[in-house]
Amino acid sequence: MGLISERIQRKLEEDIRAKGLLVWLDKEDEFSPLVDEWVEAFRRGTFPYPIFAFRGSFLELMMQSRSVLAQKDMPKCVIHMPGFAEQDVKTSPFYESYKAGQRWRVSLATMVRECAQGRMAPDMVERLLATENLDLAHAEEQLQSTLETPPEIQRLVNTHGEDGLVLRFLQDPAGLDREIG
Repeated sequence: MGLISERIQRKLEEDIRAKGLLVWLDKEDEFSPLVDEWVEAFRRGTFPYPIFAFRGSFLELMMQSRSVLAQKDMPKCVIHMPGFAEQDVKTSPFYESYKAGQRWRVSLATMVRECAQGRMAPDMVERLLATENLDLAHAEEQLQSTLETPPEIQRLVNTHGEDGLVLRFLQDPAGLDREIG
């Protein structure tokens, strides 16, 4: 799991603990693969809260979530509704759950900006966000690549230290090139 996924998971878990039932309106369907991973993780016992995902059948979703949603107390769970906005959910069988719980939304662009802050230059972030058909996996990959130091540079940092590398570069950039080569 990458930085963006981890940040979303932390935010989701905080909101579940604080608010209980969350209906995740994922209008752009940006997070279905991540939600599917969490559904499986919950089944294995490695995700702390039940997650129910609409995958084309309201009946199937109702059957999966029935026992949790029928509890007397407010359940702590998530219903993921990809392709749904506030107006769309009003015509679905889950409108009652939506009204009883809390709407939850997160945008891939917002999460990329938050996770890239201090890691990527603002112009690089905007270029990434301008990528056609940007998805979570590609955004995670791009963000991760900015965190990885090329082996040649890492070797120089190990030899000179970070400050020493900067001083060495300022004193003799050609000599530093020879060290890399």
